[in-house]
Amino acid sequence: MVRSRFCFRLLCLGGAAFCLGALPVQAQQQAASPAVQTRVAPDIRAAAQVLAQLHKTTRIREGEGPRVLTVFFDPNCPYCRQLYSALRPYVGKDGLQVDWVPVAILAPSSAAKAAAILQAKDRLQAFRATEEHGLDPNRPA
Repeated sequence: MVRSRFCFRLLCLGGAAFCLGALPVQAQQQAASPAVQTRVAPDIRAAAQVLAQLHKTTRIREGEGPRVLTVFFDPNCPYCRQLYSALRPYVGKDGLQVDWVPVAILAPSSAAKAAAILQAKDRLQAFRATEEHGLDPNRPA
């Protein structure tokens, strides 16, 4: 099994951590060239408003604990799938809870897949099937 090292882009706000992106270290180093880098000053008030709204969103919860990592994922994202695999040993350990929030940005089929996961009788099972096997969550396992 090949193990990849990941570089995470995390936003920590009000005691919560949000995963804004995960790339293998090699891809991150390539993206870090001066021609690609941009720095944006964070708008804390806007971030606080987003955080307040985020608590109302539907999510897929794994593990239970006081340390919550919120991950925005696209069902068609290969890096999200790798992040899912990389987090397996840590979910539910040492009080780590991972909240997965589906988004649809990468492909036309992303919205249908995200909706199918959220409408499934068992959201967590549909999410895991999609991430582990790349299955269409509408298809029985």
